[in-house]
Amino acid sequence: STLHGYPIGRLRGLLPAQLNEEILEVLNNLPHQEMDALKVACCLGTMFRIERFEALKYEGFYESLLAVIASHGIFDKIDVEHYKWKHIAVFEAVESIIISNERIEIHGRIADALNPLTVDHVEGDAQFARHYSMAERWKEAYSQYMEAGKKAERNLDFL
Repeated sequence: STLHGYPIGRLRGLLPAQLNEEILEVLNNLPHQEMDALKVACCLGTMFRIERFEALKYEGFYESLLAVIASHGIFDKIDVEHYKWKHIAVFEAVESIIISNERIEIHGRIADALNPLTVDHVEGDAQFARHYSMAERWKEAYSQYMEAGKKAERNLDFL
């Protein structure tokens, strides 16, 4: 059988068996700090605001992320402060190597870094609440999800 005129057997030989493995083989050549920055970006989501990374400046992630952005073409710049992963396959490859303990720690660090910004930027932001939830900090997650619900209610004029 064929796909768009190419024999299926021939296509199978041209495509990598595991795309994740191919991507990770390339990413494994990145400096450790840049790989850590990619993991944090992955925990921030498929699209993120650069200001949220600036809140992590004291960790050195911001500089590492800027190095990745400048040299590897992994992200697309949407506007002045928003970036998104250029290819979901790269996002998924990075996501696949974050072990559960590390994921919990990263989300906790993100939540802690964003906490001082709460009043001005993230109060009532469901994504902020998600970081607490992913860090298994249930009490704080509940509080932030409730704030997000109240904010949605105010913005949509629920009765």
